[in-house]
Order: sequence, then C-alpha cells, then structure tokens
Amino acid sequence: MSLRVMRKQNPVHRKGCLDNKNPTCAALGFTVHEKKWTDGSVPLDAVSSELAKFGKEAMQRRALASTAAAEALEEAIATESVVRSLSIFSELASSSKAGNPLPTIDRFISIYDDAVRYSSIAGSVAASHCSDHDTTATEKSKSASLWVEAALATDLEIVSLLSNQKNEPPTALRRSLSKRPSQKVSSLPTFDPIVGVWTRGHGMKETVELSVKLQAEMQMWFVKFIEESLDAGFRVLGECANNGSKSLPLNSSSIAAVLSQLKRVNEWLDRVSLKGDELLTGKIEKLKKKIYGFVIQHVGTTFDNSTPAASS
Repeated sequence: MSLRVMRKQNPVHRKGCLDNKNPTCAALGFTVHEKKWTDGSVPLDAVSSELAKFGKEAMQRRALASTAAAEALEEAIATESVVRSLSIFSELASSSKAGNPLPTIDRFISIYDDAVRYSSIAGSVAASHCSDHDTTATEKSKSASLWVEAALATDLEIVSLLSNQKNEPPTALRRSLSKRPSQKVSSLPTFDPIVGVWTRGHGMKETVELSVKLQAEMQMWFVKFIEESLDAGFRVLGECANNGSKSLPLNSSSIAAVLSQLKRVNEWLDRVSLKGDELLTGKIEKLKKKIYGFVIQHVGTTFDNSTPAASS
C-alpha cells in the first residue's frame, strides 16, 4: 500500500496529525509527521549557528539516505520478481506431466509472460542505476520513493497498516509476510566479495543476466514438454479431464479444448521465434510441423469419426 493509497483510505490532515489526541490519528494508530520539519522549510534562525549547521548537514544526509533507500528498494523488488519467477517455474517443471498437458500449458504461458515483464523491469532499473546521467523517474521508482517517504513520515509505523486493530483474522498479505523468515546476510551463500554490501546498480547486471537465462531455459523446456505431450498423444483426448480426475469422452468439446491450447502454443512459438537463436528457431519449426501433423492425424480423424454418430 502506497502512502497515496493510505491517504485515500484514511484521509488525515497532516497538521491535525501532529496532535496525538486527534481522533483520526488515534484510529490510524500512528502519527504522520509533516515533511516541513525535515526538508529545511522551517528556518533555524532561533538556534545557535553551530546547531543550525549540524542540522542542515543532517538534512542533507537524510535526503541522500532516503534516495539510496528508494533505489535499493527498487532493485530489491526487481530482483525478487525475477527470483520468484525462477522458483515458480522450477516448481511447475517438477510437477508437470506430459500425459496431462493442458493445466501445464495454461500455467506456463502465464509464468513466462510474467518472467518477460520482470526481465524488462530489471533491465530498466539496471540501465537507470548504472548510468551516471539523470534518468526520467518510472512508476516503479516513484512508488519506491513514496514507500520510503511514508516510512520516514510515520517512523516506520506504516507497517502497522498490514495488521488489524480489531483482533480479526490476519490479511493474506500479513500471513504471507509472517511466513517469510528474516535472512541474515551472513547466512546467505557468498560467492562474490561484494555480497552483503549494497552499492547503487551493483548486481543489477547479474539480475538481468539471470532473467535472460531463465527465459532461455523456459523456452527450451516448454518446447521439449510439448514434444513429449504430442508423443503421448495429448492423452486428455478420451482419457482424462484437465484436472486428471475423470475420463473425458471423445466429443467436440474435448477436441475444441485441445485445439484451443494448441493454438495458444502455436502463437507462443511464433512470438518466441522472432527473438530466438538459430538452435531454438530450428526446434520451434520442427515442433510446429509436429503440431500440424498431430492435428491432422488425431484431432481430424477423431472429429471425422464422431461426426456420423453426432448426426445420426
């Protein structure tokens, strides 16, 4: 939840929030401090010159630290998204069955599209953070900055919005976060001497490389999976339903289901082949011919055989 959303759901007048007795603030459970107290808007003429000097230096450090925090958060989000795609794909690959391909096809294409999107985001973050030139702020970078500003303005109490104050069952987000163990940097494998020390842009190149390698492996895996499914005869025809729980009759409905999925696979293959290397393009062309042959040999025959029965 961004600070902007928080304000919409819990409209709080910043000046009123300075008074802890304000009922709206009491309902929120924390105070939202006005930014003017830390951005230099309030003159420090009434204090000693030495104290004012130290105060202004602290404001500069605060501005630098908040910028670094927002950039670190943006990089962490980009990297987490890529790692999440990797783990989800690994789980899918370990549980998929060529004998019942339809659920896997649906799930894979969704995961792959996410992986492509996250790769693009990681690339944008890497290009922005590894450049010495000022770049235009993206929606992601704006959101990261807003989160940091929200944390600063509420002394990190914004996290309390993830919990409830009426002892109600925890939200899905809260349950998810509670299951995530906090990992100490020292507990993580350190293959690189810079691991454990965040520096702007460092490591994003590796995140982008990971996302590219992930897409390449996903492509090769899916091509092989579809080949194996075709060899197995797309057993959904007359053998099992999408969830594998019961048999499916050889009718126009089951045929349409297979044709629909093969059409999605073919469209995916066309999309991927545009940017694929020679090896992948060759495998894709071979697979597309195999799909065409399968449709003619199996689906066409099944449809022809079922037509007289349906018309009689």
